[in-house]
Amino acid sequence: MLVAAVSLVMQAAAQAAPPRSTAAGVYSIEQAARGAQIYKSQCAACHGNTLEGTSGPPLVGDRFLSNWSAQPLANLVDKIQKTMPFNLPGKLSRSQSIDLSAYLLQIAKIEAGQGELSEAALTQIVFPTVRATAPFATVKE
Repeated sequence: MLVAAVSLVMQAAAQAAPPRSTAAGVYSIEQAARGAQIYKSQCAACHGNTLEGTSGPPLVGDRFLSNWSAQPLANLVDKIQKTMPFNLPGKLSRSQSIDLSAYLLQIAKIEAGQGELSEAALTQIVFPTVRATAPFATVKE
């Protein structure tokens, strides 16, 4: 029994892959291109043509990255799928939400890889740790 228990623990450890950074080429260029098309038709009206934010928050820059710092990519995909677009939450499919996430990674200058971002990998991929930046500095005299 002890041997069987040790074997099960070793199998579980082997299957539980350590988190990968988004810097590891986790999406393909083709997937990001699909995400760009979805962005233009579903997101640009609120988040701007260059993701700078208009009525919706910016989806680029230090603020965006610090909001998602060290979080699994699955959290971003979940937020997109469940809450976007703002006027029709839940309209986007899981696949569309994943493609949009690939596009956001591309815009963040995170290099593409060979394979597509998959549902199975979402919880194993984390955003890089980024320290929040202050909106402005306070000067003491």
